[in-house]
Amino acid sequence: MVDRKKKKGRILLPAFCNILGMVLIQIVVLVLLPMAIQNYRDYSLYDVKNPDMEPHVTRGSQIIVRAIEPEDVQPGDIILFVREGETLISRVVINRVELEELFVQGDANAERDPDPLPYDHLVGRVTRSFSALGPVMVLMTTPLGKLYMMLLILCGILLMVLADRLRK
Repeated sequence: MVDRKKKKGRILLPAFCNILGMVLIQIVVLVLLPMAIQNYRDYSLYDVKNPDMEPHVTRGSQIIVRAIEPEDVQPGDIILFVREGETLISRVVINRVELEELFVQGDANAERDPDPLPYDHLVGRVTRSFSALGPVMVLMTTPLGKLYMMLLILCGILLMVLADRLRK
């Protein structure tokens, strides 16, 4: 009976260490994956600073934006644009192609913005938002965040090495 428990412990502990090590490494990869998209074709990563699209896209979220021709923007699209030096997001209500202007309205606003948005202020269409990961991704760009990522990867590797040693 005692030998059975020892054998079970020799199997379960290495498996647990190996799985925990892989999970730690995968967490880092999943957090870094949206950041890596910045260098991929017409996609960019931005912080949401305005609360106009709440609750759909909350302030502090990270969004992936794809460059798009202004003529291709459809009513209902969420776009990123520049107004008075700030990058903002809103939903398109009207696209006046002939006048090269857009009218936008945030989901949290009762009325659309009174001023039209010229085409040259458009950055792109929001393709994805990360509400929960937003603050984490911002942290990961700081020196302390980079240290955390390195420590998580190191812990993951050490746990997998420990699992290998425990099996032997």
